[in-house]
Formats: sequence, C-alpha cells, structure tokens
Amino acid sequence: MPQSVLNVIIVLVVIAALAFIAVTAAVTARNQRRRRLAAALVDRQEDEVHYAFIINPSKPQAEQYRERIKAFCATHGLHEVQFIDTQLDKSGRVCAQEALEGGADVVVAVGGDGTVRTVASALSGTGHALGIIPIGTGNLFARNMGIPVDDVDAALTVATSHGSRLVDMGRLTILDDEQEDHGHAFLIIAGIGFDAQMIDDTDPELKKNISWLAYFVGAFKHLFAPKYRGSVSITSADGSTHTRTKLTFRTLMAGNCGQIPGFSLMPEAKWDDGILDFEIIDTSGGLIGWANLFGDVLHQTVTGKAQQSPLSTNSTVDQIQGVSAEVQLEKPALAEVDGDILRETSHIRFTVERQALTVRVPEGRPSETHNM
Repeated sequence: MPQSVLNVIIVLVVIAALAFIAVTAAVTARNQRRRRLAAALVDRQEDEVHYAFIINPSKPQAEQYRERIKAFCATHGLHEVQFIDTQLDKSGRVCAQEALEGGADVVVAVGGDGTVRTVASALSGTGHALGIIPIGTGNLFARNMGIPVDDVDAALTVATSHGSRLVDMGRLTILDDEQEDHGHAFLIIAGIGFDAQMIDDTDPELKKNISWLAYFVGAFKHLFAPKYRGSVSITSADGSTHTRTKLTFRTLMAGNCGQIPGFSLMPEAKWDDGILDFEIIDTSGGLIGWANLFGDVLHQTVTGKAQQSPLSTNSTVDQIQGVSAEVQLEKPALAEVDGDILRETSHIRFTVERQALTVRVPEGRPSETHNM
C-alpha cells in the first residue's frame, strides 16, 4: 500500500476517533445535565424552603388543586407549606405580603392571570421567587414563560424547583386620581380603550365554556364605538422622548409579553429587556378595517416581526419600544392590566422595572439569590 494512501487512512481514522470521542463526551454531558435537572426537580427530600400557596378559591377546581398540592408536597418531602386564600377584600397582593411576613421563601400563585399579577406585585423587588400553578382559561403569562398549563404536577415540579428567571414588571399609574398612590402591576399587557372595553364586556360564563374565544364576542360589541383622541409621549431607552399630539386611535397597549394563544400581538416584546412594546392601533372603513387589522396580526404572527401586512389599507398598527409613556386623553377611557379592569381615566403613565421579579420556570438557570 502506498505511503500516501496509508497516511490518508491514518488521518481518517484519527478524525473518526476524535469525532467519536466528541460525540460521546457531548452525550455524556447532556445525560449528566438531565440527571442534575431531574434531581433538582424531583428529589426534594432535603429542601427546607418555606412555600406559601396563594389560592383563588373562586376558580373552578380550586379545591381539587389544593388537595393535589398537599399530596405532591407530602410525596416530595416538602414540609414547610402554608395555604392562604384570596377573598373579595383580600387581594393576592395582600396575601403575598402576609406570606412574606410569615417567613415564606417562595410564594406560589394558584389561579389565573389576575391572581398571578397581584401576587407578583408584592414580590417585585424582594428577591423572593414566584411560582405559578395555572387555573382558568387564559394563563397568558404562564404560557409565555413555558410553564405547563394543563398538568398540575408538572407545574408544581417547576414551582418547587430552583430554576428561575428574572422578569420585568410593568406598571400602569393613573395620574388623574390623587388617591392613587402606586402603579398597577402588569406582566403581560396593559391598555386603554378598545381592549379594555372588550375584556369588560366578556361574559365570564361564556369564557368558562369556550375559553379565550369569548373575548371575540365581547369585542364585537365595540367594533363601531367612537375612537379616542389625545397625546402620547414615549421615552426611549436612550432617554429621548417622542411626543405625538392630536392622535386618534382605537386602543393603546403596553406589552411586556406579546404572545396569546395562536397569535403574536407584539412579536418583538421580551420579558427581561427592561423595555415595553407600545402598540397604537386604529381602523377605518367599518368591518373592512377590522378585517385588515386581523390580517396585520396574522402577518406578524407568521413573520415574527412587528410590521403590518402589505395588504392593509384601512388599519394602522404603530409599534414603538420605550421605557415609559404618558398618555393624555380628551375624554376618559377604560383601562386594564393583564385582563383586570381598573376604571375610566384620561391621564396615565406606563413604566417598567427591569428584571424586578424572580419567576420559577422550566430549565431556568439556578438563581444566585439565597431565597430561591
């Protein structure tokens, strides 16, 4: 055999051997990561973390969830566990504050987006982790964070693991009420105008039966409602402010997360970048304009980019990023945060607190904070 051929064979054998070693090392490392993750998620016998579960008892299956949680904790050796129920005069925020005062390390919201929002508002900036056990129809924040929404044990596994992410907390402050002394927290989307009207007019019973599709019924009632007029000043991350006056729109929203079931309202929204995605929407021409708007949403869902469909003629979707915004309307409009209706207001401010909230998520990096 010629020496040149022999050299080629030797080189090929060496390359194959190195490739085999590299693949074996990668597989071994992956298996080790999986074993460590499994141990962190399942083997909880040495965990002395104090968990407080905040439950919304008005949600369907709330009591079944309570019993599942008790059984899970008993099976996994979690002994420092307490339950606090929300009430009409005791919000998730108050319950979470009570839990922290009682020594809770991790506070777990058991309910829908409203419960998650109010519990999160008390935990923001404290370093204590938020766990989520979704109940209800929307659960948009849980979906955006990859938390299981149809498997109680899987959600519990995530909530009692040590994988977490730092998440932004949005605030909507009502400025035309001197009694308002804090910003209303939101994790998904807050808005004023059509979106708040749609949510306010959605039948709760219909929502139980057909889930988030019930919002379309509520929306139909306000398709031809008068538009809103006013001015908007948005402050960018670099500190510059852009003001638009004599603005006419259907709805104005600020998003921290932009995904809803099946669609992307704000495809560029990120929940940890310290920036809010503002969306100013308008339509004209009756149903044609609303059809164009649906096409816009569908277009950006497919493309993953914050841009309108080239076929739009009777709708506008202005998408602007910033760290804050102030809105002054000619007439009051209804406002909402994460699907919770506030009230009518003509002067509001949106702000964001960057990575102020620690949230337990699947396969998140272990937090460096001792309360995690």
